[in-house]
Amino acid sequence: MKGPQPVPIPQYTPAERAGILENLKRLSNFIVNKDDPVTKTQALYKAGDDNDRKNALLLAIIGRERLLVAAKRLIQEVPDLGEFLQYVELCDSVEGRKWIDQSFDEIKGQSRLMGVTLKREEAAKLLEKVEQKLGFRID
Repeated sequence: MKGPQPVPIPQYTPAERAGILENLKRLSNFIVNKDDPVTKTQALYKAGDDNDRKNALLLAIIGRERLLVAAKRLIQEVPDLGEFLQYVELCDSVEGRKWIDQSFDEIKGQSRLMGVTLKREEAAKLLEKVEQKLGFRID
């Protein structure tokens, strides 16, 4: 079996490619501040618009493990993004994994309560956008 095939991407700057890393940085700040993952997620989810909710749901569906693997790979491939490594490592700690898992579970629960869904085609398009910016597929 061949390894993952690269995704053809337009030329994105390192900052434009750092979307997932920015999300993990935000989560690491919540973890450090000892914010309750359920309360924090509910507040952010309810404050967001439908697009925000769908993007959050996509991340929850992708899952913590695959996001962290993608983040580490991006940092390896784009050394200019090395400043994010500390946030990725915090999110990959025991405390970080627990926090993110609770947050993602809450996103899924809030999505059910609010009727937010992602149809297969819609999820595929959102994922494709994320992967284009990353420059590789999230496996």
